Amino acid sequence: MLVWPILGSAQSLPDTLTNRLDLRKPSFYREKSFLKKEEASLGEVEWNKVHKTASVSFFVPRDVKKGRIEIFEKATGRVHKFFSTLFPGNGTIEFEIQSLGSGLFGCRLILDEVVYFERELVIS
Repeated sequence: MLVWPILGSAQSLPDTLTNRLDLRKPSFYREKSFLKKEEASLGEVEWNKVHKTASVSFFVPRDVKKGRIEIFEKATGRVHKFFSTLFPGNGTIEFEIQSLGSGLFGCRLILDEVVYFERELVIS
C-alpha cells in the first residue's frame, strides 16, 4: 500500500493551482483546460495578379455550428461574394477579383453570426 504524505490543506496551495484543478465540477476539464483553447483566425489576403484572383486562409474551431466568409464593399456594406458551409479546421478560399471592380472592400469571417475578423482589400 502506498501512503502519500499530506503537506497541507487545499487552502495552502497556490490560488492558480486550486483554480485550475477544481475537481468538484464534473466538467472541469472543459472549463479549465490546460491546453490553449482553439481560436478562429483569418489570414492575410494573397493576390494572384496573373489569374486575377485572391485567396485567404482561415481557421474555424470545432465548436462552431455555422460559419461563412463575406467579401463586401466598405462604403455601402453590400455583400458581393460569400462562402458559407465552412467546416471546422484550416481552409483556404479563392475568389475572382475581376467581378468586384475597383474600390475599397472588406473580407470578414463570421462564426455563429458573430464577426470575428475583418481584413481590408484595396482593388485598383
